[in-house]
Amino acid sequence: MMHPRARIRHAAAALLKGGVPEVGDRVHPGRLSRLDEEDLPAILVYTRSEDVERDPGDPDGYAPTRRRLALYIEIVAMAREGVDDRLDTIAGAVEAAMPGLTVDGMRLDRVDYEGMETGIEIDGRMPIGAQRLDYAVTYLTPGRPPGGDLSAGGTDDTAPGAGAIHDVLCLGGS
Repeated sequence: MMHPRARIRHAAAALLKGGVPEVGDRVHPGRLSRLDEEDLPAILVYTRSEDVERDPGDPDGYAPTRRRLALYIEIVAMAREGVDDRLDTIAGAVEAAMPGLTVDGMRLDRVDYEGMETGIEIDGRMPIGAQRLDYAVTYLTPGRPPGGDLSAGGTDDTAPGAGAIHDVLCLGGS
């Protein structure tokens, strides 16, 4: 099973493939090293950081871990006349779609828009306009199972014995 970060990234890409008509299926759940003109406009969905909040009353790591993932949605288009308007139009569709982000089998506590950054890059091959929308996605992962170790149960929901705990946490059980 994929790590929760990968699951969130893929779910966001799938949501945007259906929610941003101008881009169509040119939504990628990760960074690409090269996009050609015929691949644009496109959206890249990726992560670069994550903060972890552990329960201070649980020094052994058995309690669930709250994570706050920085999710970036980068819109890339040819930098021609009107590129800023085009990027803002696509960003509007992204912003309208993102509150509907869900991940099967996981409970996302929050999906918060945190701002954007825009720019133009001319690398000699073609001028590119880009706008990165920053989101914070807060979710829970299981603590380590009794007798397990943190490297298995604390970071991945595929750890032995973690499945039942993960199902309860993420599906809203008690």
